[in-house]
Amino acid sequence: MNKILPIVLLLLSMAFASRAQELTVYGSPYSVDSTLVKIYEVIEKNSFKIVGKKEFASEKEEKKFSGKIYVISFETQAVKNLLSCAPTAMLDMPLKLILWNEYGDTYIGFMQTDVMKKRFMIQECDEVLMLLNRAMLKVVNDVIRKR
Repeated sequence: MNKILPIVLLLLSMAFASRAQELTVYGSPYSVDSTLVKIYEVIEKNSFKIVGKKEFASEKEEKKFSGKIYVISFETQAVKNLLSCAPTAMLDMPLKLILWNEYGDTYIGFMQTDVMKKRFMIQECDEVLMLLNRAMLKVVNDVIRKR
């Protein structure tokens, strides 16, 4: 029994890790407000379409996090291509960026498309997923690049 327990725990931890959500996070050298403006500018400059803007504020009595979180949703032309090859993946559309400030540092996060591929067991669509991932990376890198 003592030999089986570590094996079972290892298998359970591997199963949990394979289903974990992987958020990709970049630090921004700018304030949250400046980063937010830059996100809007870069999305529009690349002819992507902003489809949603949501602001969340924590309650003052919260101890773990206090501040605002912004979620910016946008689409690219590749989203329509995703519909034709992996319709279930549309549950993750539109593309989303999360922006927040923590301990004086500004962060931008997003889910890479390989997470979507695993979650929806997508067997094809690699080119479309690559285009979506490139769009996310382009927006984030253009935003955080010092000019």
